[in-house]
Amino acid sequence: MLRTPDGQGEIELVKFHSPPTGDPHVASNAPGLRHLSFLVEDIDAVVAGLQARGTEGIIIELAEKIG
Repeated sequence: MLRTPDGQGEIELVKFHSPPTGDPHVASNAPGLRHLSFLVEDIDAVVAGLQARGTEGIIIELAEKIG
């Protein structure tokens, strides 16, 4: 886990070990596909913004703190 210099952002680096994917042109739901994950304050607003822009086939994972 890495934090940005201002302490406001984090990035987690992960590596998929098994099973091997082999083909870089596999379907978007195949195991091992890289995705982006974000902690957000308002999931509905972020989803609306992404739908307006598109994600170019990248899987976007959103999380919101409850409470």
